[in-house]
Amino acid sequence: MDENTVSNRIRKLIGESSERDFAQRIGITQSSLSAVLSGSRPSIDKVVTIADATGINLNWLATGRGPIYEGDLPDAKYFLIPLHQALLFDKSKSDSRVTVTEHIPFLRSYIKCCLNRDTIKNLMMIYARGDSMEPTIGSGDLLMVDTNMTDIASGVFVNSIDGVVSISRLNPEGGAVRVLYDNSQIYGSRLVKLENIDSLNILGAVVWAGKVKIR
Repeated sequence: MDENTVSNRIRKLIGESSERDFAQRIGITQSSLSAVLSGSRPSIDKVVTIADATGINLNWLATGRGPIYEGDLPDAKYFLIPLHQALLFDKSKSDSRVTVTEHIPFLRSYIKCCLNRDTIKNLMMIYARGDSMEPTIGSGDLLMVDTNMTDIASGVFVNSIDGVVSISRLNPEGGAVRVLYDNSQIYGSRLVKLENIDSLNILGAVVWAGKVKIR
């Protein structure tokens, strides 16, 4: 892909995701995203919004120069994985905005040997909030999420159902998906049927977790 234009660089970021899912993840309307992809010149504010929401190097997105990820440097000892501020499953709130606040350093050797990865592409860090996944994941635990893993499969995912963001286990059951919470006595589970599958949006799979304290 020719990366000489902002629109093509954004297409590279979208990858195999849909325009709708990408627009939702970065916090702009799908129509605004489609306009940029069609060749409309985005405002500086919009370019900054996309860079902040994806953890991408702003200079690369705006000009095509420099590394795509600021922490993805060949001679660096550490990867700098973008930390996003996300509000996760709190029954009293439904705010699912995601913005980059800072970066968390991980040894490149650790990412390579333990996660079998040579790049931090599609990785983001978030803090868990709430007790829906206790005792496996507690409020304040640090989670690494692969935003490229959005296919429905068995595992722990960050997802939203009808706009409410949560961490949960997904378990495909025929043409439906069972959404399970480890704190089952309080939160139970729910079945998302095939005809309602569009209500389930997967942000990514949890591939690593760091606990704030041993429970």
